Amino acid sequence: MFKDRLFNDNWQFLLCENDELTINNVDGKSFTDVELPHDWLIGDTRNLYRSGDGWYRKSFDVTEDMLCGKVFISFDGVYMDSTLYINRKKVGDWKYGYSSFSFDITDYISEGENLVHIVARYKAPNSRWYSGAGIYRNVYLRLRNKDYIEENGVYISPKFEDGEWNVYIDTEAVGDGRIVHSVLDENNVEIGTAVGRSCVIKIKDPKLWDIYKGNLYTLCTALYSGESVADRQMNVFGFRTVSLDPQKGFIINGRHEKMHGVCMHHDLGALGAAMNEAALKRQLDILISYGVNAIRSSHNMPSRELVRLCNEMGLLLDDESFDMWEDSKTEFDYARFFPQWYKTDVAAWVKRDRNNPCVIMWSIGNEIADTNSSLRGLEVARMLKEEVLKHDPRENAVCTIASNYMAWENAQKVADYLKQGGYNYAERLYEQHHREHPDWFIYGSETSSAVRSRGIYHLPASVDILTHEDLQCSDMANSCVGWGSPMEKAWIMDRDNDFCGGQFVWTGFDYIGEPTPYSTKNSYFGIVDTAGLKKESYYFYRSVWTDGSKEPFVHILPSWDFNEGQEIEVKAYSNSENIELFFNGKSLGKQHIDLKHGKILHGSWKINYTKGELIAKAYDSEGRETATDRLASFGEAARLAVTAERKTLNANGEDLTFIIIEALDEKGEPVANARNRIKIRVEGAGRLLGIDSGDSTDYDSYKGDSKRLFSGKLAAIIGTTHESGEIKVTVSSKGLHNETITLMAVSCEITEGVSAPRRFFPVYIQPENDKICSRKIELKADRTVLSKDGKTARVTAKILPENSDFKDIKFKCLMENGVASPIAEVEAENGAAVVTAKGDGKFVLRAVCNNGFDHAEIISELYFTAEGLGDALTDGYSFVSASYASFSNVNLSFIDKGAVSNIHGRTVIGFDNINMGGFGSKKLTLYIGCCSGKGIDVEIWNGDPEKSRSRLIETVSFPNNGGWDRYMPFKFELGERVSGITSLAFAVSQNCIFGGFEFEHEDKARAKLFASEYDEIYGDDYTVNCNIIEKIGNNVVISFNNIDFGADGVSRLTISGRTRNPQNAVQIRYTPKGESQITQAVSFACSEDYSQQSFDIDKICGQTENLSFVFMPGSDFDFEWFRFE
Repeated sequence: MFKDRLFNDNWQFLLCENDELTINNVDGKSFTDVELPHDWLIGDTRNLYRSGDGWYRKSFDVTEDMLCGKVFISFDGVYMDSTLYINRKKVGDWKYGYSSFSFDITDYISEGENLVHIVARYKAPNSRWYSGAGIYRNVYLRLRNKDYIEENGVYISPKFEDGEWNVYIDTEAVGDGRIVHSVLDENNVEIGTAVGRSCVIKIKDPKLWDIYKGNLYTLCTALYSGESVADRQMNVFGFRTVSLDPQKGFIINGRHEKMHGVCMHHDLGALGAAMNEAALKRQLDILISYGVNAIRSSHNMPSRELVRLCNEMGLLLDDESFDMWEDSKTEFDYARFFPQWYKTDVAAWVKRDRNNPCVIMWSIGNEIADTNSSLRGLEVARMLKEEVLKHDPRENAVCTIASNYMAWENAQKVADYLKQGGYNYAERLYEQHHREHPDWFIYGSETSSAVRSRGIYHLPASVDILTHEDLQCSDMANSCVGWGSPMEKAWIMDRDNDFCGGQFVWTGFDYIGEPTPYSTKNSYFGIVDTAGLKKESYYFYRSVWTDGSKEPFVHILPSWDFNEGQEIEVKAYSNSENIELFFNGKSLGKQHIDLKHGKILHGSWKINYTKGELIAKAYDSEGRETATDRLASFGEAARLAVTAERKTLNANGEDLTFIIIEALDEKGEPVANARNRIKIRVEGAGRLLGIDSGDSTDYDSYKGDSKRLFSGKLAAIIGTTHESGEIKVTVSSKGLHNETITLMAVSCEITEGVSAPRRFFPVYIQPENDKICSRKIELKADRTVLSKDGKTARVTAKILPENSDFKDIKFKCLMENGVASPIAEVEAENGAAVVTAKGDGKFVLRAVCNNGFDHAEIISELYFTAEGLGDALTDGYSFVSASYASFSNVNLSFIDKGAVSNIHGRTVIGFDNINMGGFGSKKLTLYIGCCSGKGIDVEIWNGDPEKSRSRLIETVSFPNNGGWDRYMPFKFELGERVSGITSLAFAVSQNCIFGGFEFEHEDKARAKLFASEYDEIYGDDYTVNCNIIEKIGNNVVISFNNIDFGADGVSRLTISGRTRNPQNAVQIRYTPKGESQITQAVSFACSEDYSQQSFDIDKICGQTENLSFVFMPGSDFDFEWFRFE
């Protein structure tokens, strides 16, 4: 008997606290029926990283004939640290959550009913992203005779040698029987055969496996016992040649290609980590549609299904294994087990995937700190490659690494050993390293890291804006993290270096976890969101990665709904060479896009918004129209459009389709900013598997039946059962008519071992809120140019839709970059706003609505210009006379030289718009005349102490200086730095003469700066505690802007901090004005207490636009202060 049976049916599940239960008492608890594959964490979006032990159990029957051979149970993936029991006896452990494993359970079973338990232990944190938890991939029961072929025991290597194809075969088998191999073509016709454990089969003129051409062959391997077949394995393989050429780049089948790759984490959005092949294929179809030809399985072994689909669809696969080696990145990650388990996991990884033609590289690690901290990293790299070559000695794929340490010597030694080095965010090094290491194959293993939220546009597009109060990132290609590059720049650096093999953009889809730069639910990096809905970046990559002569397109952005008169940059992407934009029938001009050599790869037009229609036309080099696109203004949602991506499904319990729900106005135009709450009901032969909008701020359950539209759209996942017939899906929203779509589940062969229960393991469902949300604040001003003759403007604010349940509007005046403006102020007035200009310049009036949340959801802006009013700022580094006071709690009495006197009781003297610069100063001089014997206390406030939002900076004691008729200076050093454009107030309660104040400039380049004095911080893990930033973990960037080191420069850095790591790498990244970014690195040694460690660095001179301390994955650091010398 030899048979493989899917073993997913009839499992039960119990979740408990870590180490709460054991095999001896777990069956006394209440289990729940559960469907495999299963991710127990995905049900509660507010608790996606809850630690716990997940117990699974299943009873199964064993027959007498099964006991005559061997019985194995195989798991494609269990996350993580699992233990298997059969009939309550421990069979074995498996630590890594991403590698496949099998156990021989023959000696643990008996005839009749048997019981299997497996427990997975999830302890957070154990990943830098959402891993899911549980038996999240398929399970198989494998029945064998006593003589059998080892699982993954057939090794196939097609080689093109001397003008012909030789298929080398090696077989691992138990028993001495004869082994016969047959090569079958796509029609199952035998085209070659051989006998023996190791043999070669010659094949004439096979169809080559290639990009988008999944030409596959099957090797049938039969093990005989006498004249009977004791075991048979069918293994898919393909014929192709791949060369990673240091000079020519990536070569496949003798043809130069670029790897147009993306990095992909393993979750499937609303399905979590639970594998579903139909959902995964949909992801790959979408990736291919914008020109992707390669996948990097970041940062772990891929699923068996991903490998199979890449084979069939002609996608290249960078097959990655580990995100950490011996040095951990999170407390409970795989580094705990790596030294004892890496050989076992490498064997499982390579043996399973080595025959697949899609696999071109074995990536042995991602951003491995070990490779930077010491030469131990090179030693481990050698260990890993040796293990890979044990199982792939003919190198069907070659070893590589994905490194963000390529600028430094130790990591370069690893790259020199491997010869195939992947660069994470280090495109700037390509040309230099190509010159210095002409034998290296160079490619971008992780690039760009631009962030965006689908359909959210933070303007102006010309200003790079990373964060906003709506906790979204701009979809106008103007949001990018500090370590990354805008998508056009990253592509150009790849495109223009022929030796570069290509790039893997971070990321193809959004994924759950790592919500940089916020602390929300899912990432913003994706070209497509978690629901599979396209962001604007999709169209950029489609423009440069697809052939305009075959599938031409043009795409306009942003969606057309702004405030009247607001200047909008309209962009267009196309894979044709020329784009013309029309607005309300009038041409705004044709633009040529040089996609092969140009530095600007999109069309751009500026338009003052008014309602109407935008049409873009694309033309080829001959002037022939190739494609059109249209955008139009829209009104309120009048109905719902419901579209199924597939309407006919297989009733096999595994198939599914995505239904896209969209709001349309009365004219049928998409309402691109609609926020309507949608409710979904499924009847008949189907079930609702999940619901997703891609919104990282939306914590409604993935497994509920209700969610709000995000940027006008929503996706619902409809799955089948084992029942054939109609599936009726009804979609409803308050105030709109219900819409129904009917799908068909057709009878088909059902795979044994599939279960499709209608109920899930209990999940947390957010209480439904059917309130109508705002989608827009419509602003209208009586004027947008302010002057001496008219310093104020009245702005009306209208919430849309008008029946919204949320009318809360807050106003503020900002600069274009989102920072508070010093030249204007605003007061709310009966749902409107009165804006007053205080100085010359441009500013933005922003109105926000929270829709009942604790952050803004809707942002609306109007742009204003003030002229003829003069400069409204006051220089804090020049003497500021008391007569410039902006506010007080009393009527002030002024004397000679503008000083204030006649103080009786508590008196506040306040100053608005004090310009302290970006760095600021602690060194304050007060000008006071004091005759009090003990001196006087002076409170120094940020803001007006009579108002709630003010803050006491410090109270200083001014000594008696005998100044009864005049003021005199006295210097103080404050405990904190006063910076930016701020309001300062001085409060005194004793009679004195208050003349004014001034600050002394400090040299920011050589000052002792506390970590908390950053200009910007973002990352996965950190805590700001007073002056110190503690618990710095993965991918934390702490930035200090506009430091001028002068002509003499600095060459030494002192850092005060502590780390529990043996060595903690700290990168210092800075951009000299007008030049490219430079990165240096130091290694801070382990210290239990705070210590000051000094480092010699390459000299830094002149003005820097941005200086950042960057902490890589695996960091564990408390940062107190630093100083350059």
